[in-house]
Amino acid sequence: MSSSSSGRAERSRPTSWKRRGEPPCAEWRPEDGLDPRRERRAEQGRREQKDRRLCKEVLRQLSLALAELAREEWAAGLAVVEVQPAPDASRLKVMVTVGGTRELAEALELVARLQALEGALRWEIATVVARRRVPELHFELAPGEVGHG
Repeated sequence: MSSSSSGRAERSRPTSWKRRGEPPCAEWRPEDGLDPRRERRAEQGRREQKDRRLCKEVLRQLSLALAELAREEWAAGLAVVEVQPAPDASRLKVMVTVGGTRELAEALELVARLQALEGALRWEIATVVARRRVPELHFELAPGEVGHG
């Protein structure tokens, strides 16, 4: 028996672009043939890890700065609870507690005073964070931290 009479019918193969000599796109790029979903996930994971590291470092540095400020009467009891990217690492949301039993108006005034000190606090952060641009800080009162006294 010959190979052509093996009982199989010959199928016609579609002509690939390699045989025709025409690439499917005008230019080849290094990322051609890779699953873009995997690439975005890997980038997102690295970015989130960097953001978490930055927030942790900012939390530590702001806690030290607020400890220095605590010498002043108005800043006594202020503490940083959490730092989060909002919406990304170029702007950080800083959650603070005011300590003690303070009224809401007084607590909001303290947060406004902290916001006014943003430039000096960003300078403090710049001394330890190796970034081209130090993130903006947006101070907010931590939920449930205001006493009713």
